[in-house]
Amino acid sequence: MPAFEKVNKSDWLAKVEKDLKGKPLSELDWKISEDFSVSPFAHQDDRTQRHYPIGIKGNNNWRIGQEFVVNSSNVEAQNAAILAALNNGIESPKIKITEVLSQSDIDSLFKDISVSYVAVYFSGLKNLEDWQQLLKNYALVATQHQIHSDKLFGGFHLDMDWASYSKNDFEEIAEFEELFSSIFPRYRCFYVDGTKYYKGDEHIVEELANITHQVASCMEGLKELGYNVNKIVKKFQVGFSIGNSYLLEIAKVRAMKILFANLGAAIEASPLEIPCFDCYVDKQSFKVGEVESNKIRSTISAMAAVIGAVGRLTIPPSDIDMDTESSEFNKRMSTNIQQVIKLETKMHGTSDPAAGSYYIEELTEQLAVKVWNRFVELHEA
Repeated sequence: MPAFEKVNKSDWLAKVEKDLKGKPLSELDWKISEDFSVSPFAHQDDRTQRHYPIGIKGNNNWRIGQEFVVNSSNVEAQNAAILAALNNGIESPKIKITEVLSQSDIDSLFKDISVSYVAVYFSGLKNLEDWQQLLKNYALVATQHQIHSDKLFGGFHLDMDWASYSKNDFEEIAEFEELFSSIFPRYRCFYVDGTKYYKGDEHIVEELANITHQVASCMEGLKELGYNVNKIVKKFQVGFSIGNSYLLEIAKVRAMKILFANLGAAIEASPLEIPCFDCYVDKQSFKVGEVESNKIRSTISAMAAVIGAVGRLTIPPSDIDMDTESSEFNKRMSTNIQQVIKLETKMHGTSDPAAGSYYIEELTEQLAVKVWNRFVELHEA
């Protein structure tokens, strides 16, 4: 079969303009917000250089997550729920707590769970003292079961307003990190919760600029205390929401990698490892009562996250906004969506699956430029 004749962009646009019969090409632009529009006509001629995969990972494997709300009164029930979820295919449970779990609570919560093979995350506590007590209790329980704490991995998601911290705050955090790393060298203890900045497509520039502002503030504050930036990144996770605007969400994940790479170069003038992205399909994209349609919406969001190449992904049950507790079936379906994506697409074995798409690369770059300019305004304010 002969190759198709190559068409340059100017010839292509001339044909499009002819077909539009006098209407301007700009009418076909995607208007994301008042000052952000994207042309649908991305072409090879726009690419002045070859684009390589974003990030340094050799693959695109991510962990399938699920959240569990735990307190001292339900640890046994949640132990059964976590075991069932692990058997059904989740790889990374997040334990959401509002109070420090005792040693006996932790022991009951992880009964029959091989925590040295599962990435366990914790979130919800509000101060460093509580986190210190939790990690000590967790380490003591591991020791009781003859598990060295350096075999455990995951993250402590302590949400911090890094941009507002003083030098004294950073010194306190550095002391916490020193203790933390001595006990859990494979755990991540720095976190930016970007989910609070998610307000839909039209606010995406502000969303990513605020996340970048927080990450930059953390890196600068700790670097002033003598930290190497890459050491910080190895202890870092960034949480953010994924909507169901498919192409825009792919570009969002990729743009964040460009932003953090630029950030590392600006702060330390060296290549920067990309922080782990802890992503959540946002339930704002769901519609109340449309349980089956919400499964389709979450699949669209999940595919966007995976193609953008995230590190961990959690999908809420499709009936999460109903008056009653989410059904076990819908919780299982949220896991199955990710399993099917892995099994059917094999995208977990491909680094940066969107690389080579002229349109997504153009959208990624435009978004990254706009976010960087807004980030500079925020950071210099």
